[in-house]
Amino acid sequence: MPTPTPGFYLNWTQGTAVLTGRVNLVFQQNEAVSGISFPGNETIPINVFMSSSARDKQTFDTLSNTRLYLTGDLTQIATVQTVWPPLGGGLFISYDGGRTYTGFSTTYGYQPNPSTWPIVPAISIGLNGQDGVLGPFDSANFILKFVIPDQATQYQVYDISLTADYDVV
Repeated sequence: MPTPTPGFYLNWTQGTAVLTGRVNLVFQQNEAVSGISFPGNETIPINVFMSSSARDKQTFDTLSNTRLYLTGDLTQIATVQTVWPPLGGGLFISYDGGRTYTGFSTTYGYQPNPSTWPIVPAISIGLNGQDGVLGPFDSANFILKFVIPDQATQYQVYDISLTADYDVV
């Protein structure tokens, strides 16, 4: 049975695959597919896109104060945001097409501390983008990759999601 469509939601896509959103009027929730890597390496970067349901629902809702953080299995989050960053690893995000990356840590995108949630920068939204504002027809573009440090002793498939907090106006 399909998941019921929430009143307002974010659309997440990876390339042409819908991760969260409606497909043929049916609400879908699927996992992003990231590459496999081992200590001392990184995964192949993946492109992820975020937009609001305003386009689907034909409304003009705008997201403001849009910020990002990670959610998922708490043990895995601790590995990726606490253990790996001092070793040069973790989950990294690029807002500018892969030219620069920033790693998630306890001071960047850490769920228990909203003051660390980065605002979605205008560069990821496009030429007329504004920091933290996602209009009804906008899409924010991110590139994600895992870097597994040489010293890693825990490597597996990680159940971690990029999530956004926002105000609807």
